[in-house]
Amino acid sequence: MVSYIIGAEFSGHEAFSKKLPSVFDIQSLIEHAWDMGFNPRGRVETGGIHLTRKYIGTPEAIALFQSLNIPCSINAFKHKAPGKSKDLLFRDVEQYFGSVLCEPGQKVRVTSLPPIYWQHPGHSLTIVGIEKMTAGGTNLLVFDPVFRDSSIMSRLVGQKHALPDQLLRPYRRGSRYLSRFRAFEVLKLQPVAENLNSTPRKPRSESASYSGP
Repeated sequence: MVSYIIGAEFSGHEAFSKKLPSVFDIQSLIEHAWDMGFNPRGRVETGGIHLTRKYIGTPEAIALFQSLNIPCSINAFKHKAPGKSKDLLFRDVEQYFGSVLCEPGQKVRVTSLPPIYWQHPGHSLTIVGIEKMTAGGTNLLVFDPVFRDSSIMSRLVGQKHALPDQLLRPYRRGSRYLSRFRAFEVLKLQPVAENLNSTPRKPRSESASYSGP
């Protein structure tokens, strides 16, 4: 999320001085947000996080952004009915990335929209797009901190290239994965006109909506 803020010169990017913060830097910023009165309950619940390996979740992320005057919003999806939370999340993400106009019949839609911070129980990922399969089904396209990019994918960053299906598999999270959980939270940056018209300098930060193979 911060890489997008810096690369797109999004509101509040000045706080990072064009340099990606380390995990310890982020922990310090969250602690400072608590000092300022943004969700101070987080410090009580965690006992403090600076120089630790403690889990950081949505409440800490939103406290950080709010303390830096970075506009954002949070949505939660939780439903007792099996699969309902998953369907609500898919619909929300599709509406978000589908809000940008495209040419009729266009298969791939690339946008300047910010990525989405996504949390499910026990883990947080970054949603960078959504894929609609012609055979039916939907996949979220994500960056998952558990996995490293393959060397082949790393070489293709910044290039316009038709990706083999197997290269996209580590970035897909479909119905089978989401059905394991009944609650989700997403945090979205709230772009204004000048942010949408700018082009992120870092190719990794771009977000896309795909109509898949």
